Amino acid sequence: MSESQYASVNDMEDRLSSDILTGLLADYDPGEHSSTTLDDVLKQVSGTIDGWLSVRYRLPLEEVPNLLTDLACDLAQLELYLRLSAPTPEGVVLKSERALEMLKEIASGKAGLGNSGEAALSAGGRSVKSSTNSPPRHVMSDTDAPPDTRRSRIGW
Repeated sequence: MSESQYASVNDMEDRLSSDILTGLLADYDPGEHSSTTLDDVLKQVSGTIDGWLSVRYRLPLEEVPNLLTDLACDLAQLELYLRLSAPTPEGVVLKSERALEMLKEIASGKAGLGNSGEAALSAGGRSVKSSTNSPPRHVMSDTDAPPDTRRSRIGW
């Protein structure tokens, strides 16, 4: 897996049945699925994820959290259906919509990466490192705090 890729071909094979994966990739390599095509889709999806993460995190991440692997696989499955111009099962659409919503929440600071590994968080020009032993933190200055609590603090 490359530095900026959040899921691998093996991750997709672990999540989808062989029949589904073969069917989704049959037009690319008849008879068996093409790991090259699947890898290309996973790289494309990882680029989309990077776009959302780059708002808050210094990339590439040191370690890929399981959450991002799950989101990448959900988005890749939808992309494979869209490339085939095949009817997309409602469950696949819902999973990909939830994945995009989660990425929006991560980018806005409403959700974190699940602390699987170390991620460098960029907070207004300052760097804050979150480790696997502590929850993600948002640094608030006294100008960010509500008027009745105007003092420096760390928390949500």
